[in-house]
Amino acid sequence: MDAYIAGLLNSINSDTKTHDDSELWSRLSQSKNGKMIKDFCEGNYQGYKTNDEQVTPELAIGFVLSRLAYVCNFDESQIERVFNTTKLSKQIRGNLQDIIKSAITYTKEYKAQIEQEFTKEPAKSVSQNQTPRTDQQANKQSEPNKNELERKKYSRHSFADFCRNPAPIKYYIKNYIQEQALHMIFGAPGSGKSFIAVDMAASIACPDINSWHGRTLKHGPVIYLAGEGVAGLRKRFAGWAAKRVINPENVQLTVIDEAFHLDDDTEEYNISATIENIREIYSKPAVIFIDTLHVFMNGDENRAQDIGAFLTPCRKLIREFGCSVVLVHHTGVAQEAKDRARGSSALRGAMDIELKISKERAQNNITITQTKNKEAKEEKDLILTLEQFDIPNWYDEENQQVNTCTVEDYKSTFSTIEAEKAIKLKPTEQTATKTFQEAILRHGVKFTDEATGNTLAAVYLEDWRAVSYELSAQDNMNTKRNEFN
Repeated sequence: MDAYIAGLLNSINSDTKTHDDSELWSRLSQSKNGKMIKDFCEGNYQGYKTNDEQVTPELAIGFVLSRLAYVCNFDESQIERVFNTTKLSKQIRGNLQDIIKSAITYTKEYKAQIEQEFTKEPAKSVSQNQTPRTDQQANKQSEPNKNELERKKYSRHSFADFCRNPAPIKYYIKNYIQEQALHMIFGAPGSGKSFIAVDMAASIACPDINSWHGRTLKHGPVIYLAGEGVAGLRKRFAGWAAKRVINPENVQLTVIDEAFHLDDDTEEYNISATIENIREIYSKPAVIFIDTLHVFMNGDENRAQDIGAFLTPCRKLIREFGCSVVLVHHTGVAQEAKDRARGSSALRGAMDIELKISKERAQNNITITQTKNKEAKEEKDLILTLEQFDIPNWYDEENQQVNTCTVEDYKSTFSTIEAEKAIKLKPTEQTATKTFQEAILRHGVKFTDEATGNTLAAVYLEDWRAVSYELSAQDNMNTKRNEFN
């Protein structure tokens, strides 16, 4: 019976809906960008460019939805119904309702600019049975309800619903980069924090990478705001791709190499301009890295009030795109502040996950210490290794090979001599250790340990034997054989 009544009501209202929709399409077609809107709706966006770049389906969808949001007075159900009648709707990737919400937010923020496209109100057709409206009535009806448009509708849940619906924590990197959350990676100069940020960002952005050092990995587009050290950052990303034999074209990552203050609305490059620029690149980025915090902050990082003013635009990015934000920051200068992020403690208090990066000068191993995890138990220290790597076909102005470092799974830096002293190896065991290490360097094969997820190295017995015979100081083959066995 309910289905019958619903169908009956739908048939009664069908004429009204058709009329409303025709008026919407009339307003859209008569706007200053009417032809472009029509082409986009029909799926013909290939001939258009923005900033000398081809318009993507995401850009076309965002443009049409924002104009629909305006003419529909931000009615989500009406926007969805009208948009679904277009060919462009077939290009949707992801949740349409979420994309519509983002379009509404954008339209409200840039309403004044969009309004200029509709300065001339299209004529309204009057049906036979409709009483013509007076000018006073027409003007009153055409005015949007300001309270209705600007009223904030809070997300509300009853206690029963709140407890009934499970909401497990989701991650891009299991227990390290949480979805729709605020993170901070901090460390002293030379600790390797930017190498960790690069490794995380590129791994999330590349579908060819299966895991992040044994941790479950989820992929998505990444924006990297680089306010300083762009030349070094370029080397690190290039080295990362070359070392992992990744085609850079397969990595959904865009670097924005501008230095500006997110917390200063008076600047040309403020949070609004940042959101607009990001939306032109990816309609829904997964993670936004901000490297480093002090470059993008105008206030005093030692004042809680200024930290709050900086974190407001960071949270706005999270709300706008449903993404995660990762801040890269420095440790304090004073001796007692070496183990925490520099500045006000309000910064740490606002983080969902905080990671401290440390490195001993004499070693290449990096330790990641989870100093805060709001929603889960803090992870044990993760030790990774920085390996020097020559970037193929990269040479400086003097034709010298350019190199960088990449983050790899942990490799002990405990030397053979230290091992011999600590374990007191016999001479034959010392020889076996040295030849095994040499065989690993020459013929080592990497594999993943199913139990731990770590990447390990191994060598075939025949290869180890061949290296042992070659390096042996013995002349007799039988002696060499006995020595190896």
